[in-house]
Amino acid sequence: LESLLTEKMSDAEKCIALWKFVCEWTFHCSPVSSVDQQINDPAILLNGFECGFCDDRNAVLANLAAMAGLPSRVYELEGHVVPEIFYDGSWHMLDADKCIFFPKKNGAIANVEYLSKHPEL
Repeated sequence: LESLLTEKMSDAEKCIALWKFVCEWTFHCSPVSSVDQQINDPAILLNGFECGFCDDRNAVLANLAAMAGLPSRVYELEGHVVPEIFYDGSWHMLDADKCIFFPKKNGAIANVEYLSKHPEL
């Protein structure tokens, strides 16, 4: 985290930096380990396996965010898993497996609830 984040960064900037890092340093593939807790550990996935399914990559993003002091949670959708990270008074969904997020008209990143009401995004 020390190499990715600075004290001058806003929480939104920290979130984007963590998301970019997981997107760029991991890739989608069948997990090497069948032990979910092992591959969801950022140190193990990022320094060893470097790949996993959506739940693995997005759990690592959520765990990194929590380690950086940003509350996070993981949603299990129909056949896909995504994280939400809390900053600026609301939740924001950034998918490190698909390497996407969805900005609203005001530029803020949408959360799962907003996306369920605005599927056009």
